[in-house]
Amino acid sequence: MDDSAAWEAAESSRMMGGDCNKDSLPPVPFFTTYLIPFADIAANPAGAIEPVGDILLLVPLGMPAALWHWPVWERVRPFGRSLVAGALAVLAIEAAQLFVYSRYSSTTDLITGTMGIIVGWCIANWLVRDNATQAERGHTSQHSLSFLLAMTAVYAVIVAAVLCLPFDRWASPAEAAERLSGLFSRPPLTAFYWGTELNAVSEMLRKTLLFVPLGGLLALSLRAWRPAAACSPLFLAAACLAGALWALGIELLQVWLPPHVADLTDALLCTLGTVVGLLTIGPVLSLNRPGGSCARSPVPS
Repeated sequence: MDDSAAWEAAESSRMMGGDCNKDSLPPVPFFTTYLIPFADIAANPAGAIEPVGDILLLVPLGMPAALWHWPVWERVRPFGRSLVAGALAVLAIEAAQLFVYSRYSSTTDLITGTMGIIVGWCIANWLVRDNATQAERGHTSQHSLSFLLAMTAVYAVIVAAVLCLPFDRWASPAEAAERLSGLFSRPPLTAFYWGTELNAVSEMLRKTLLFVPLGGLLALSLRAWRPAAACSPLFLAAACLAGALWALGIELLQVWLPPHVADLTDALLCTLGTVVGLLTIGPVLSLNRPGGSCARSPVPS
């Protein structure tokens, strides 16, 4: 096992709730990088699902990279400019990791990050065009609602796959019962006590950001179904509850999937991401649009 693999194994043990003595680990030199695309995945085939998560994490960055000027539904920045701006941001992130102890940069992350920018641009471009079409018609088409619901369902399934794969085996009923007990008895944030503060912040951001697009899709689906519903605290709370239940369902599934450790902290972070998406993406696309403002379209009693 090389130095990077030793650190990755220790980090995996930390996230699974195990103990790890950093003093016993080999030093990881600065400027560690993988120049050959996907070479880091070839060295660790079990992590083949990670690029999908990396793509999803950069989708929220691709959407603002596509916005040309305010208001956002009138025009988007050309694809080439958005791609360059997003790729430079991804490159800056990878370059910064060169100076972070126990981290490494790779061209794989650069490629997957750029793919996330492209996906984000495509979604933003579709939303902008759909908003313009709805403004001309004065209502939302059933096609738009069906498409948003399908996107929401597909994204939710992909996030679950990213968080649950890979796994070693199915737990036995007795083992699952013990792991379930740990899910509800483990104090919040316990898993983040192991390792460095940087790793804790990184994992917290990762879990939160993965659910931000889900919250945004839920908000957009609400608005497509009934515009006033996107402004109703009751409907927003119901959408937040749906995101929270999906996050909890993922943790309950992890009870049966060693070496994953089900943790309520993860469910809370994912719920936070859902709330952020609900309160930002949907309302931003509704501002200054005829009939889109909550102040001008109260929920009928």
